[in-house]
Amino acid sequence: MEIIDAHTHFLSYNYFRLLTQQHREYGDIDEFIRDRARRFEFTVPPTDPVRLADLWVIEMDRRRVNCCVSIASIPGDGASVAAALRVFPGRFIGVSTINPYLSIAEALLEHNVRTWGFRGIILYPSLHRISVSSERLYPIYRLARRDRLVVYVHFGHLRIPQRRWWELPVLYDPH
Repeated sequence: MEIIDAHTHFLSYNYFRLLTQQHREYGDIDEFIRDRARRFEFTVPPTDPVRLADLWVIEMDRRRVNCCVSIASIPGDGASVAAALRVFPGRFIGVSTINPYLSIAEALLEHNVRTWGFRGIILYPSLHRISVSSERLYPIYRLARRDRLVVYVHFGHLRIPQRRWWELPVLYDPH
């Protein structure tokens, strides 16, 4: 039997760098990440996304998971998931987080699909405060239909502990 984990967040080092850049005052970015890891007791991922992919595959093998859908959890972190796709073809399926308010949202999606082989997108209506029926999403839906992408939508209560750990404002509707 083939087992596919349909929802994982890659959470690369670059993800934490991009998250840190949203903080008002962080000083040395790497030290800020290490400090948060100490305070909130998580392991800082390797800076090289290929090394992180190695760790994922070791864990997948240990649990007998053949493949996982791996979400680039913040716009701009597609390259990290792409590294996993390149080094371990068939073990990861790339999914791109889309912020429909970014002026380059369509270009990022197009790049993730055409260049790196991503096969899906994920929308967070509560995070981006947008209805899934909003006309702003129509161009994204057209690209998804054209390229036969899976469109995931995270409805309901959204918790992003890393945003809390980074003391970032809650931008999403917590209810």
